[in-house]
Amino acid sequence: MSLYNPLSSKSAGRKAEPPRPHPSGARPPELPRELVPRHVAIVMDGNGRWAKERGLPRTEGHKAGENSLFDVIEGALELGVPYLSAYAFSTENWKRSPEEVRFLMGFNREVIRRRRDELHARGVRVRWA
Repeated sequence: MSLYNPLSSKSAGRKAEPPRPHPSGARPPELPRELVPRHVAIVMDGNGRWAKERGLPRTEGHKAGENSLFDVIEGALELGVPYLSAYAFSTENWKRSPEEVRFLMGFNREVIRRRRDELHARGVRVRWA
């Protein structure tokens, strides 16, 4: 999944919502524009371990990872990072049980469908690859 936010894009033809403040009140550092990276890539990893440490099924960890991903998206918007790539499924994931692979594939699609309007309002373009 590759996320792009043209906050000031003229090609978008509309104004995106400004970044939302983090619930904790945390603010990113003030950075000169030239120091903000143009592209940040993240690998979603550790959701299953997070769930296991809490005695939860692995699928609950993947569900909790959705909130973490959207925190990262908000942070990228707030800092003005124009490109964010989120790798939510790797070749290593094919080694998981068929049930978990099926869950991950369906869950990733479901998150995009369920939050499509929210992402669109934020000026985020989703590319599934």
